[in-house]
Amino acid sequence: MPPIAQRGLRQRVRRCFRWCRVTVLFFLFLLLGALAYLNCVGLPEFLKARLVAELRARGVVLQFSRMRLRWYHGLVAENVSLGRADDPSGPHLSLAEADLQLDRAALHRLQFHVRSLVLHDGRLVLPLPSADEPPERFVMAHIMTELHLLPGDRWELDHFQAACLGARINVSGTLTNASAVQDWQFRRAANQPAGQWQTQLRQTVRVARQLRFKQPPEILFTLRGDARQPASITADVRIDAGKADTTWGRFDKLQLMAQLNRRSGTNEIGESELRLQLDDAHTPWGHAKLSRLYVNWAQAVTDPMPAEAKLDWDFWDVVTPWGEIPRARFVGRAHPSPDDPLLLRTELMLDSGFFQSEWFNLKTNHFTAQLTHRPWSLLPLRADWQWAVDRPESRWGSAQHLEFNGHAARDPTKVSQRANGLSAWWAALDPYDVDWESRMERVVLTNVVVLDRLTLAGKWRSPQLAIEKLHADLYDHQLDATAQIHVATRETRAQGDFDFDLHKIESLLTPHTRHWLSQFTWTEPPRVGTQVRIILPAWTNTHPDWRAEVLPTLQLEGGFKAGPGEFRGVPISSAQSHFSFSNFVWRLPDFVGTRPEGRFEFAYASDTRKRDYHFQVRGQLDPQALKPLFGETPPRVFDYFQFHEPPSVEGEIQGQWGDPEKLAFAGQLSATNFVFREVPISDLSAVVSFTNRFLTATEVLIGSGGPQVSASGVGYDLATQTVSMTNAISTMDPKLVTHAIGPQVERVLSPYTFVAPPTALVNGWVEVRRGKQSDLRFDLSGGPFTFWKFIVPHISGAVRWANETVAITNLQADFYRGKLAADMYFDCTAPRAADFNLRAAVANADLHQLMNDVSLRTNRLEGILTGDLTITKANSADWESWNGFGQAQLSDGFLWDMPLFGIFSSVLNAVTPGLGNSPVSGVRATFTITNSVIHTDDMEIRSPAMRLAYRGTIDFKGRVDARVEARLLRDAWVIGPMISLVFAPLTKLFEYKVTGTFHEPQKEPLYIPKPFLFTFHTLRTL
Repeated sequence: MPPIAQRGLRQRVRRCFRWCRVTVLFFLFLLLGALAYLNCVGLPEFLKARLVAELRARGVVLQFSRMRLRWYHGLVAENVSLGRADDPSGPHLSLAEADLQLDRAALHRLQFHVRSLVLHDGRLVLPLPSADEPPERFVMAHIMTELHLLPGDRWELDHFQAACLGARINVSGTLTNASAVQDWQFRRAANQPAGQWQTQLRQTVRVARQLRFKQPPEILFTLRGDARQPASITADVRIDAGKADTTWGRFDKLQLMAQLNRRSGTNEIGESELRLQLDDAHTPWGHAKLSRLYVNWAQAVTDPMPAEAKLDWDFWDVVTPWGEIPRARFVGRAHPSPDDPLLLRTELMLDSGFFQSEWFNLKTNHFTAQLTHRPWSLLPLRADWQWAVDRPESRWGSAQHLEFNGHAARDPTKVSQRANGLSAWWAALDPYDVDWESRMERVVLTNVVVLDRLTLAGKWRSPQLAIEKLHADLYDHQLDATAQIHVATRETRAQGDFDFDLHKIESLLTPHTRHWLSQFTWTEPPRVGTQVRIILPAWTNTHPDWRAEVLPTLQLEGGFKAGPGEFRGVPISSAQSHFSFSNFVWRLPDFVGTRPEGRFEFAYASDTRKRDYHFQVRGQLDPQALKPLFGETPPRVFDYFQFHEPPSVEGEIQGQWGDPEKLAFAGQLSATNFVFREVPISDLSAVVSFTNRFLTATEVLIGSGGPQVSASGVGYDLATQTVSMTNAISTMDPKLVTHAIGPQVERVLSPYTFVAPPTALVNGWVEVRRGKQSDLRFDLSGGPFTFWKFIVPHISGAVRWANETVAITNLQADFYRGKLAADMYFDCTAPRAADFNLRAAVANADLHQLMNDVSLRTNRLEGILTGDLTITKANSADWESWNGFGQAQLSDGFLWDMPLFGIFSSVLNAVTPGLGNSPVSGVRATFTITNSVIHTDDMEIRSPAMRLAYRGTIDFKGRVDARVEARLLRDAWVIGPMISLVFAPLTKLFEYKVTGTFHEPQKEPLYIPKPFLFTFHTLRTL
């Protein structure tokens, strides 16, 4: 080929190559530019529209801000959101990016087929609005997954990962006919309230926020189903969680496995199964070492009403604040109610076997319940329950068997009354009407009280709780009661009556009540009926002050009737009364008691705060019956009385318990046929009052078979144990009076005796305990009266008894045909003796009668005695203690039978018979008494035969030491002075010393030698 031709070919080839290169570079530049445009600017609108239409046809509604091409991810949609724009309250899924994987084979045919969607950093937000609560949202964040849009309208979800409510979620699944998802319509069932699922989800969100896991739990979902048949979608769920703390407690491990909506025989109903296991769960209500829950239910997805649901929950090693349970089983079953298919009927059963706690133990514990409720709420519309326990035991007692059954029905017309004052748990019961009954067999309380049977029944009709029946059989007797509680006002009323022995249940009572009850005993227990009204403390007050808050509201009314019994040892034949308590005041308005001796009545009121009491008493009662009230050492005053007929009393008693100083009494007392200190009393009447420990009696009248004692006033001071009397007039035997006053008074006045009762006027006071303190004045008049050996027909005078002294003044007496006037004073300080002094004057007393009483010897003593005697000092127990003086005169007497004075009678009678027994014309003497020795220097006895002059002593034992001088014929008529003068030198011959005793005197001449005495003996014998 010529060079020129070769050169032209080469140029053409080079030119073609150059154009080809330019073309390739252009297209390459164009491609790079397109790719750069698609990456930086995004797909053109016509391409985006085709892709959106493609996705919508596949069931995916996708909205995004832009879609661009990325080198390694392909088409990427940015700021993607999925959801219905016309439903702001519906769920919204937002994604940072979504990778669209296209089918390359279809792309070669210039067709856009999305093979899968890869979602990055997604966020699902589900608004949960509420009308009365702050808005809430359900959020699922950090969503990463790949959704395969497979041929045949099938979706497949792989590697779905998200964070939701503190847990890590992994989801996978397959959905056929997926494009039908966009046609799903979640419509509310006719029996389903609006917003039910939002409410339930709000509760789930709140619960999840209160969960604190040591590590986020893992939640695995596996879904399968047909979008054209949503009811066919099934799910497998598995949740694994480690240690967690919640507001309800904590647990070490949680494992949940569920198979949801497994197909059964029909396409509409799916069966689901859930298994839950909790290890070492702790809650405020208790602790369980292990618990396993099995739930099976059949339900259509679009229907909230399950066809059937079954629950089986086992617990092991349960420990609660109320006790311990080795194992418990809770079983339940729910199904549509045969009465209303829109409602569920749930049957529950709890069987815990042995239950042990600090307070009680249960051998078996079987509880069943039947509930009728709406599907979305466990609050029952109707409920029935049965609870049976065998051999319950507690620290307070035990029973052989316990049953508690009931029925509750919700009244749809009722609304909650919490605003009306009901507490939360009462408000929860407010819409319900409840009827219940309970029965216990062989109840033993505190190992002492035994109830053969206890039956209770009641009802709740808001706001009233009523116990319509409480019946107990115990100790062959019964207890019946009813009660009503108005829970809004807390007003409680109860009515009851019983006839069992309260002593049998005293171990249940407070120490104070037991002490009070111990005062009573009875043969048959009394029958008691009562009504109670009380305002209970606020339901929220867990530690009320019962005395300060509740007791002021207590109102009690009732009555009792009792047969034979005793009160603190006092026998009573029967007793009955009404009683009441209000404003801290006890009242018994009409108590009537009977005893063999009669009937007694009283009205009683007592203020428990002030401890004041008041009695109005009327009736007959033997005071001796009251002795047991004073224990083993009753007051001695009871020993003073013996009543053959009970006294009658009517009056009022008031005082303050625990303070005997405030005891007061006022009333009338009458008694007949009784004995006081061995003194018989035929009748007694008085108006009596007692205050400040001082007993006063006015208008006193005491009779003793004729004689009587009356007084304007008589008082008795308990503090000083003294009796006071004002204008007490007595015609009673003084011995009876002194014996009644006391032994000390009786001893002091025992020497003074009235044969016939005198008239006495008494004023003053006397101590009755020992009789040493007194100030009494007796004005006496009467007789015959005896003192020592003296007997007088009549005597009058005043006796002043002051402390341990007795003064007798103005004593006037008819004294042996004469008169006696005397004043005496006795000091009784020394026991069994009295120092005394006296002054007495006797006028014209008959010596013969006087000596007949004084001397035991019979003799011829005559004369008229006049004289006076003053004892300045003496003691009644010592006859050698008398001291004093006096003078005596005797006229027209005869003394010679008295040996002391008749020593010369025999001599004179020898001279001239009868000369020595001539009458005594007069006797005169003055004397002194020293230590019971009478001394005289001038005693002179005159008679016609002789005149005797005595000088000497004689003591109270009759011992004589005297000189006697005889003057013969000194007082002979006419010649006596002359003879006395003639024989004056011979008077010394008749002067004798007299010794010996009063009745056996010994005489010895002072001036005649003894050898010459024989002549007088001879003369004596003539």
